[in-house]
Amino acid sequence: MPVQPLPCTAGGGSTPGGEACCSPSTTSTPVCLADGTPVLLLVATPCACDGAPPGEPGVVGWLNPTTGTFTPGPLPAGAGPCPDTADCPPVPMCPQLLGLTGPETWSVPDRTESVSVTVACGPVTVTDCAGNATAINECGVGFSWSAPGTPCAPGVLCGSLAVDVPEGSAAYVQWSAPCGGEES
Repeated sequence: MPVQPLPCTAGGGSTPGGEACCSPSTTSTPVCLADGTPVLLLVATPCACDGAPPGEPGVVGWLNPTTGTFTPGPLPAGAGPCPDTADCPPVPMCPQLLGLTGPETWSVPDRTESVSVTVACGPVTVTDCAGNATAINECGVGFSWSAPGTPCAPGVLCGSLAVDVPEGSAAYVQWSAPCGGEES
């Protein structure tokens, strides 16, 4: 069924049998925030009644498709076209694996993109990026964290993620970071 314009009267009111109005035309275009986060810029053309030409399109707001958050108004300063990923050199990632036996504390190295912890023999305490400490008593339990990247760079986890292995306990930690970084 084709879309029919809603009837309206001059001044924007809607009454059956009034003049025909168009529905506003909307579109989106991908852009990136200054930190490289891709978002959709939303633009709309205002409705025009009785055959009048529509007004100039205007920015309605922008939408972060990853979080689903809509922000009304113009883009923040520094936003613009997304980098062409063909212009981005690949970032080689180096996975690392470390076995921990207590007593020992491991902290996430700089520039780490993802971490996976597997408890071989508990208890093991994991402190996450928010500072929440979780004691894991069961063997074979695993947890993973990863940071979303930008079109041209891998993500970076917080520097506060830590694994504390007390005497008599053991865990495996696997992490991935750009090659050439420091090991921990």
